[in-house]
Amino acid sequence: AVAAAAAIAVLALAIGWGVRLQRAVGDLERGAADLGAIVAADARRIDALDIERVGGGGEAIRSELQAALETQQRMIAVLADPAASEASLTATTAAHGASGRYLWSAELGAGVVIARQLPPLPLGAAYELWLVEGYREVSGGTFLPDTDGDAQVLVELDFDFDPQSVAICPAPAGGSGGRLQPPIVLAGSIRGDPVR
Repeated sequence: AVAAAAAIAVLALAIGWGVRLQRAVGDLERGAADLGAIVAADARRIDALDIERVGGGGEAIRSELQAALETQQRMIAVLADPAASEASLTATTAAHGASGRYLWSAELGAGVVIARQLPPLPLGAAYELWLVEGYREVSGGTFLPDTDGDAQVLVELDFDFDPQSVAICPAPAGGSGGRLQPPIVLAGSIRGDPVR
């Protein structure tokens, strides 16, 4: 009788343990199903974000191409203006053989600077273009030449300014933030007045 009672107790424990194990397995299966649903939903969201990013990237590329096309059209308009003023850009000792020319269309309020063989710059630096009218100096922005040191830069001003001289200087990538700073690499003047 004692052995039978012990066997029944062991059997009851085994059945209870089996039931608890079955519940734990069921909970794990439900948890796995829930986790699978979350992963699938996240995967769909990631796919949607990738598609959106690629689509947005395509739109960004289209915008860049449109801006480049408009810049080229403005440059062509300046170069084609028969009344545009033109000056050769003279190399300084810092230029190491660079050359260039400067055209300004008063009618368009825009100019083009074409530079050739500009010296390489250190990392974090750019060239800054300066327009000079008498004692007024205006930055025309920064630019980076191509690997051969060549660059074509469009300059557009939204205020009255009649730049008669131009200078190109090395500067930090964001520009010098103030006044024309030496060393000047290329400089030229339509009137023949030297750039200070």
